[in-house]
Amino acid sequence: MKNIGTKGRNIWLGFHKELKGIIYDEQFQQGIKKDKVRIFLLNDNRTSTFVKEILKENLNKINKEIELNYKKSINNYLDIINKIDNGRETHCFNCKEDINSIDFELCDDCSWIVCDCGTCGCDWVNNNV
Repeated sequence: MKNIGTKGRNIWLGFHKELKGIIYDEQFQQGIKKDKVRIFLLNDNRTSTFVKEILKENLNKINKEIELNYKKSINNYLDIINKIDNGRETHCFNCKEDINSIDFELCDDCSWIVCDCGTCGCDWVNNNV
């Protein structure tokens, strides 16, 4: 993988045998278990989570041709993350995993961050009332 990060941020470009161009961004690994990794799929323009060891097995070396083929997608990704502020960070009240408003979806009904366990503010019951 090749480091394409800017301003001290570690962002890695990779090429996977089946997934094709991928980006691994160290900053967006919150809430991911240690044996997994969240990557950005350049061909699909979306993120997904994979088992680290399985992903590593099918990585190929980056060459200039691959980098040039993905230049526009890479620049779009870098532009987007440069515009994103740090967002909200918290933990899930149900499973206690760390979650944030960048890597996780927001609920359309309550605007809370939706955890991977499926919990959001719609499930909140305040027993202190």
